Amino acid sequence: MDLDMRELFERLRDEGFRVLEQMLEEEIAEAVDLDFKNKSEPDRRGLNNTDKKVLGATLSAFANSAGGLLVFGADARRVDDVDRLSELKPIREIDIFASEVRTLCGQYLQPSHDGIEQATIYDQADDGSGYLAIHVSRSERRPHQSKAPDDMRYYKRSSDSTIKMEHYDIEDALRRTVAPVLEPDVRMLPARQNLGADAWTIPITLGLKNVGEVIARHPYISIVRTNAYVIDQPGHPLAPLWRITRDAPGTQLTGGVNDVIHSGTTQLGAHLYVSAAMREGELRVFNQYYEEARVWLSIQFGAEGARGVSFETEFNGDALHDALRRGHAVA
Repeated sequence: MDLDMRELFERLRDEGFRVLEQMLEEEIAEAVDLDFKNKSEPDRRGLNNTDKKVLGATLSAFANSAGGLLVFGADARRVDDVDRLSELKPIREIDIFASEVRTLCGQYLQPSHDGIEQATIYDQADDGSGYLAIHVSRSERRPHQSKAPDDMRYYKRSSDSTIKMEHYDIEDALRRTVAPVLEPDVRMLPARQNLGADAWTIPITLGLKNVGEVIARHPYISIVRTNAYVIDQPGHPLAPLWRITRDAPGTQLTGGVNDVIHSGTTQLGAHLYVSAAMREGELRVFNQYYEEARVWLSIQFGAEGARGVSFETEFNGDALHDALRRGHAVA
């Protein structure tokens, strides 16, 4: 079974008990993003304090780590040093249990986290019992503290366990929350015909998008390697918008003091371009038929206070054909 936790949650929500049976048959192992828990008193309505502490700690751990899936009503046993799903223990009056969990999910994390979903899975006995799947996405507002009774701690996931965060873990998470989170924005635009020539230029925009909650200041992009070109002629329509230097390996694009990227917005740093020209009656890129050509790009990027990130991408013949078609260079 493919264990992408988002997809597994959606299967549990849509297909129900059959997926749990398959997981039991395959003895699915707990992991950094998957946890199985029994209800401590299966015959009692709702959650007792032990269940509440388990819920708060697991929500905190998944939100502070890479996200994950918690399944209530499932027992994991140690087999060859791995905790594997070994038994399903349905929870009586699952609708009451699920309703209480839904309320507590909105109360048990500080700060609150919107990325929590749950799905009720009814047992095949059809007696109102069942199981509860809770999916927690990784949070950009971490660290999150559990607010369960008599707990008030920060947690994280390590291997297949939920453990308390150390002081240095909390400090590191707090530092990350005040840093911008950037993603590359690279797009191939429609080809442009050169004046007076049977040749075409295919522009590629190179920018950064801020997907975090903090303003990104002094953004930069370092072009490590590419077979496209950067025009650095002032006044040229495709000249870089940021300062360009080549005093280190590759090409560096650096935003100035007024170049800030607000949360949810994208800023363009430069244009790259690829040339296409007619050769022997065929439109070619890099002296290859454009269907066979490849444009590749490797960059590093970041901003003040943000960690540097590496990124690679490639445009294949289909992308080149689309750009040339949109520019009316080819049919």
